[in-house]
Amino acid sequence: MHVDRFVYRASVAKAKLEAIEILQHTTTTKLTARGQELSRIEGEIERLKKASDEFEEDQKRRAVELNRTISDLREQADTELPDLDKLRRKWEVVSQVEDRLQQEISKTHVETAKAVRLRADIKSWLETIKLWKEKQGKICATCEQKVAEGHVAARIEPIEEKVSAAEKEAKAAEDSAAKLQSNVNKVRDLLDEKRPKLRLSEAEEAHRQHMRGVARIEELQKALDSLGTENPHVQSLAAATESLKACREAIEALKKERTQHELLASHIGYIYKAYHDRSKIKSNVFEEHIPFINSRLRYYMDVFGLDVQLELTNALGIKSNLWGYEFESGGERKRTDVAFMLAMYDFHEEMYGRQCNILVLDEVDGRLDDDGIESLVNVIKNDLAHRVETILIISHRDKMHDLFPNELRVKKVQRFSVIEDARELAAI
Repeated sequence: MHVDRFVYRASVAKAKLEAIEILQHTTTTKLTARGQELSRIEGEIERLKKASDEFEEDQKRRAVELNRTISDLREQADTELPDLDKLRRKWEVVSQVEDRLQQEISKTHVETAKAVRLRADIKSWLETIKLWKEKQGKICATCEQKVAEGHVAARIEPIEEKVSAAEKEAKAAEDSAAKLQSNVNKVRDLLDEKRPKLRLSEAEEAHRQHMRGVARIEELQKALDSLGTENPHVQSLAAATESLKACREAIEALKKERTQHELLASHIGYIYKAYHDRSKIKSNVFEEHIPFINSRLRYYMDVFGLDVQLELTNALGIKSNLWGYEFESGGERKRTDVAFMLAMYDFHEEMYGRQCNILVLDEVDGRLDDDGIESLVNVIKNDLAHRVETILIISHRDKMHDLFPNELRVKKVQRFSVIEDARELAAI
């Protein structure tokens, strides 16, 4: 069955458009996902930066605290410690003296107790002597006889002897106790003066505190040295930054891909419109670009010095500011034709980019007057030379000689075209 080729091509273009729409949707979905990923990574980087800064601040604060504590402990550790050996020897001497002093005190107590006991005996004996003396000359209750003086003297004499002996012994005990007490007092005074002000237990505790302080200093110094370790967030931050860079590159690639899809959709859309409604092929294709074509057309018509200004209408008609194209002279028409040709060249390049690095101008200068040729040369040098690597100009006009850096002169010889001078070509 015969299928109209325009219908077929329109269906193909529509299928391509649908495929492009799917690609655009896929690209948009990827862009959305990448955008969300970008936001997540940026948030993660901000969190890591904050954590890194907090870590650094904490390290600095911790270092200040540790240095202050270490300084205080070292100041305490530098305090002069008591000499334990010397202090022990002193306390040993004090202990020995106290033991000896205690013995002397015990002796004093013994002598004092002895003197007290003897004085009590003497008192009792003196009371007995007094009683016997009171009985002298009185009647004895037992024998009912008068107590004789001799009898009383016989009773009193041994008691008096004991009293005399006890007096001597008591006096000796009291003297001994007094002497011992005096020695005890002197030793006590001397001991109080020489006794160390620091107890041995206190000195030992000071030494233990010093050792604990030294150990604590070593512990804190190790903690201070460990503060120089690498920030644990740096590696994660670097990885997140690389991920951010890769994500941004992926987004840029997707944006370029989306732009390509949009350009392709625009191009295929024009093709679809052209084949779908053949009555509007030209207007559908050119309508959007007519302002650009008219701007380039005005530019080239000004370059060629034309008073008349022509422009395309949306219906692809020609509108003039003065008279129509059909009323122009031959030279004006030729310049107008060249202006149209150059404007359409610019339009093609705008639409599709430069497709070739060679531009061929085959007898474009035909029917151009001298001013027209001069304008054409200016266009070639000023507008085209920097856009195309090679421009090949074919002309039979003498005015075109010696105007460009490279030139080949060709002539007819027996129905063949040959280069006029091969040596000149080699020089070129």
